[in-house]
Amino acid sequence: GADLLGTAWHLLSRGLPDSLWSRYCVTVVEAALDEITTNSLNGSISDSVFADYASCDQGHCGCVNLADRTISRMPLHKIEPFCKLGKVQCKCSHKSQLQSAQYVGRLPINLPVRRIKDPWRNKDYPPPHVDGFDASWYSFPAASRCGPNQPLGDKGCTWRREAPVAHIFNADITGVFEGYSRVYDKWSRLVEDGASTDTMLH
Repeated sequence: GADLLGTAWHLLSRGLPDSLWSRYCVTVVEAALDEITTNSLNGSISDSVFADYASCDQGHCGCVNLADRTISRMPLHKIEPFCKLGKVQCKCSHKSQLQSAQYVGRLPINLPVRRIKDPWRNKDYPPPHVDGFDASWYSFPAASRCGPNQPLGDKGCTWRREAPVAHIFNADITGVFEGYSRVYDKWSRLVEDGASTDTMLH
């Protein structure tokens, strides 16, 4: 899952215009979690209401992988304790995995989206980004999802998806999508050229 900005830029970066957009509100239990490593863009350990983000692939979720860490532009020295050169999968602590399996996880994303396959050999990692335009991705552990009328916290459930706010087909937002695409391409070039945020907004 993602917030609206995180979803839009993720789809744009992957070139997926023919998609159905669904927007939901999610109610999350107020947790007090510690030793969280994916709560900030600099990878520092902190307390948070969110668990460490869990990377998911075809329904299987686990420790946030290398690809997602580089998309978040996590500093290399914060990646190295968990990931090894040449390995996509990373290794999180037992405590982190338990928290991610029970609570909603969050990963902040810098824009524009960039996926770096090998940050160790890429001298330009982390790539430049646009200050002030950050998004978030969320992981929702299936086992702790609350039922439609189940109170948060009942029998260990920690989050509940409410009724959908909207379903929007790409055909309904073609013009907006094309406009975002042009902005995305422009910002990507400007960021790579070292332009300031003020330049990008004018």
